Amino acid sequence: MRRNVYLIVIGVLILTITGSASAQTFDNAGTVTYQGYLELNGTPVDATCRFRFRLYDQLTGGNNLDTNFRRDVVVSEGVFVAKLFFEAETFAEGDRYYEISVDCTPNQDGPWQVLSPRQPVNPVPLAMALPGLYTEPNATSPNVVGGGSGNTVADGVVGGVVAGGGDMASANVVYDSYGTIGGGALNRAGSVGQQSEIDDWYATVSGGTGNNASGYSATVGGGSSNDATASYATVGGGRLNDASGYSATVGGGDGNNALASYATASGGDGNDIYDDYGTIGGGHNNSAGTSDRQTQNPTNARYSTVGGGADNDATASYATVSGGSSND
Repeated sequence: MRRNVYLIVIGVLILTITGSASAQTFDNAGTVTYQGYLELNGTPVDATCRFRFRLYDQLTGGNNLDTNFRRDVVVSEGVFVAKLFFEAETFAEGDRYYEISVDCTPNQDGPWQVLSPRQPVNPVPLAMALPGLYTEPNATSPNVVGGGSGNTVADGVVGGVVAGGGDMASANVVYDSYGTIGGGALNRAGSVGQQSEIDDWYATVSGGTGNNASGYSATVGGGSSNDATASYATVGGGRLNDASGYSATVGGGDGNNALASYATASGGDGNDIYDDYGTIGGGHNNSAGTSDRQTQNPTNARYSTVGGGADNDATASYATVSGGSSND
């Protein structure tokens, strides 16, 4: 961590203070936690001191926006922590700088020693002050929940994240450990009602609305009412798409179904892949594989391919229809 050293010389006394922007935090109540490092003539200070923090809008001159005094601040081996309070509006816009003064005399009634130059307030504390953001600590990995008040992480889950979006009526919910929802509304990551939170870990919904990633490491990029319900299944976006085969993929479009392992539907609408390793490039109402696979050997039409077009069917292993219409 880089330190910036600030000096003031009073006769033979050299007092230095170092601080780091990463050591400043700002919460929603307006409390600032400032951590610094204090030396006297090159030696870390061990004393009880009083501090004065003046907040300015310029590095030199400018307006004194607020002042905080703290007595009986313990400085141990140079390190100190001061709890300050500033109204959140004080940080609303523009740069801010601390002018720090210190008095480490035994009775804390000596003159203030003003340190120069002023120290900038790093923007990181402001970024941390996100309304509605909270954490749920646990012994393994905390859950982080932001956005609407209805967003939740289910009981027993660890490492879950809801970054934002949602509201009380259309909440985002993480049901399994290490699941992530980036935003949007009515999205689900993980499986509802599982006996163990390890069943569908690492599921991700980036955004959109009404999307469901309920397989282990399943992903829905966005769109609306899409489902990735098998392990490693992926739906990139679009609407009403379903990737329910192991490692199946639907790139987008509307109403496409990749129902078998390693099946891929790139786009289009109303396309269905019923057998393993089947591929449909796009188009409308095409099928690869056999729809009666529930009663037949699902390997009957593996590796079938439809490039595009409309109403085309590739229903035998390695069968290929490049495009056109109503081809079998």
